[in-house]
Order: sequence, then structure tokens, then C-alpha cells
Amino acid sequence: AAGGPHLRAALGSHAGPLAGALGPSHPALLAQLRAPVVGSEELLLTMLHALTEKDLPPGRLVDACKAWYAASGDPRVMVPVAFTLSRREVISLLPVMLRSLQPPALKKLYRSLASKHGDVEPLFSASELLLVLHRDMDPSRDCVPLKSLMAAVDLALHSPDIFPQPVMLSAIRAMEGLLPLPRMFMRTVIQALKAAPRLRSDVAQLLERLVAKQIWTDRDQWRGFLLCADHMRSDAYTPLLQLPEAVLEVTLLGPAAAEAARQQAGRMGLPPGCQLPLPSGARLAAYVLSPAPGQPHLANVIITHQVRNMLQRLLQLHRAQEAAAAAAAANPAANLVKSESLPPPPPLPSSTPAGALKQEPSLGGSTGVVAASAPLPVAAPPAGPVKTEDGGPAGAAAGPMGHLAGQGQGLGLQQQTSEEGPGTSGRASTGAGSGPGAALTVRAGREASAAAAAAEQRAAAASGARKQEGTGPQAG
Repeated sequence: AAGGPHLRAALGSHAGPLAGALGPSHPALLAQLRAPVVGSEELLLTMLHALTEKDLPPGRLVDACKAWYAASGDPRVMVPVAFTLSRREVISLLPVMLRSLQPPALKKLYRSLASKHGDVEPLFSASELLLVLHRDMDPSRDCVPLKSLMAAVDLALHSPDIFPQPVMLSAIRAMEGLLPLPRMFMRTVIQALKAAPRLRSDVAQLLERLVAKQIWTDRDQWRGFLLCADHMRSDAYTPLLQLPEAVLEVTLLGPAAAEAARQQAGRMGLPPGCQLPLPSGARLAAYVLSPAPGQPHLANVIITHQVRNMLQRLLQLHRAQEAAAAAAAANPAANLVKSESLPPPPPLPSSTPAGALKQEPSLGGSTGVVAASAPLPVAAPPAGPVKTEDGGPAGAAAGPMGHLAGQGQGLGLQQQTSEEGPGTSGRASTGAGSGPGAALTVRAGREASAAAAAAEQRAAAASGARKQEGTGPQAG
């Protein structure tokens, strides 16, 4: 172990013959397995695989591997001797192995568990091992990431030397009988179909049996069913057309289905939001309505008048979408005409102070920048007395409430704000005054009222002075 990588590589190339020469019960080998020297792990693993490849290892070797695993937690140690354990022990070890083992080591584990060792029968058949991965492994309970579990199943499906086509079909049929169906059932069916395309006829028959079991009532399995049907194309048309008419219409037309069909499908347990892609549905409609010469006949299917009408609507919808897409592709700037014809927003006045910009929540909950309106200009009152149409002073004609004439706008804003409630506090519904602008407008109204009152007082004083001048000579 201390001789460097070159020495370890040289020893590794002779690990098999060295292990055979020592034998599985050699005390030095067993001692090293119980407490391996740092750096010797790869060499010992190679020797283990060489000792257990054909023959059943002795109990002392298995116990030494268990001690090594208990001390290190490295699941690679248990791969060569896993077939000597009980089924329950292997299933309890599978979660940590699925999380930690690389694909080459995991494939060695599959081969070890599903192969015969001397006179010892396999611990699992290959189909049983696939069934264990679906039935006995739960991502949340066993702390196995779903991604790791899917990768382990994909590795099995793409290992035809261990899991050939008949094995995959046998495992799928065994999983079909489980209630509820395993979570990854339909995904495994699709992956098996991709790995072994000759399974198409068997999978088509499986889809027919799933329709008879009302698979659409299980949302996750139904989504997988539609993905599988989309992948199989014409081979899946028979099971699709065996669906109840309401379920078929909603599956093909989605939101364009009739309201009565949507309600009936909902009563039958169809989950919302699951629809076959429109191009796939259009291919199905064309297959039924315009069969090609020599096209295989759809067996076990009755095409009613209502189904034909629904398929014709589907074709019309698909053609309309294709025409719209073609028009958009031919004139990509058409969608910009409306936005380009709109005038640009007016710029903020240069006199608007920086503090006049505030953040105001919009209806959607987002925040937008709103410019506070500038205060309305208020004309200064005349220096002399203010006359009304009949020639009297302004205050006299207005009566005792005349000093409120200049506050009309300000009172209107305040009243509107208070009536709109706390949700619109600080905003005027007129759009001319909001935020700081509304406050300035109210202040201007008050100043105008005060100026009008002062003018009224000056007019009254001037009127009194004229009366005094007119009575002065008589008194003399």
C-alpha cells in the first residue's frame, strides 16, 4: 500500500492469481479484510471478486467482509458476498447500494444476485430483481433519491445479458398485478419499449388491459399511459379508442371539449390537465377518418357517429393551429405592430423632485414606480377688493361659508380618499392629485381661502372708511 500507484497497479494485475494461491480462508487475507491498510482497498476488492466469482465463499470470509463494511460503511465490500445473504438482508442493503455504487459495481451486484454460483441457485431471478426495485424500494421511506432509483432501473433495462426481453416482459406482467401499481411502472414500460422495440405488441395489449382497469383514475399512471401511447403512435390507437367517449373527447380535445363531456369525464374520475398532444390526436383522427391503402384494421373498436364528429372537430382545430403558426412564421413582426403604434409614455417633468417618486403596489401584487402629480397652479388673489357680479364684495355674496370656496378641490380629494377606504389611502381617484401632489393641492386651497378671507376683511375696512368720510362734515 505504501509502494505508490505503480506498485499497486502491478499487484492489481496479479490479484486474481494471488487470491487463488492464498485461498479464501488464509489468515493473513482475513486479517487484512477485517482491518485493511489504507490504500489497499482496491486490491482487496479485486481479490474478493476473484474468490467469489464461481465458488461459494466460506463463512469466515463473509464475516470478515461484514466487519469491514461495519467499520467503513463502504457498500462495495458487500457486492462480492451479497448472494450469500438472505433476501431480507439484501433488500435492507439495497438502499445504500443504490445511493453509493457506480454503474459498473451495481451491474456486478445484479449479476451476482441473479446468477448461479456453483451448485447454489440464484438468490433472485432476474425478473424478481426488477420487481424488487419497483415494489420494495420507496424513495421517501428508504432515503433513496428518485433519480438514483430510476438510474438503477435504466441500468437493468439496458443490460440484456442479465435482463433479456423475456425477463423484462415477465417483470412488467408481475408488476401489473400489484395494487396500487408501482410509482415507476409506466416509466419502466416506456424504457423497456425503447430498449426492446419488439415488445410493442405486448405493450399494446397491456394498454388495453389498463383501460379495462380504468387507469385514468390514477393521475400519475394516466400521464405515463398517455406518454406511452404518444410514443407508440398507431400501435396504441386501439386502446385509446376503447376509452369511454367522454374520457376520449377530453383526452384528445382538452379545453376545447364540450362542457357536458368534461363534466361526465370528471364524474368518471378523469383528472384535469392531462391531454394527449394535439398532433398525436390529429394523427389518430386522420388514421380513422382517412385510412391509407393497406392500412391495418383496428380490431375490437367501434367508431360511433359521435366519435367521428369529435375526430372531425379535432382535425379542424389542428388545421387552424397549423395555419396560425404558419402565418406567424411568415410575418414574425405582426405581433409588434400594435406595440410600435402606441405613443411613448410622456417623460417626467424636469421640476419633479427625486423624492416625488414612490413605490406603489399594483393589483397583481408587484411594485411599480408611480410619479406623484405636480401641484396645480393657484392664481394669486387680486390686491384690491374682490367684487361679485352685483358689485358687492365676494365674502358678502358667499355668506358665512364663503371662505370655503377656495378649499373645494382640497375637500373633494380628502373626501374621496376617505371614501375609498384604507386600501387606497394617499391616492386620489381623479388622477390629477395623488401622493405629495394631493397634499400640495390641499395646502394651496387653504392658502387661497386665507387670502380670500383677508381680502374680505380689507373690503370691509375700506367700506367702513368711506362711511366715516361721508358722515364727517355733517357731524362738524
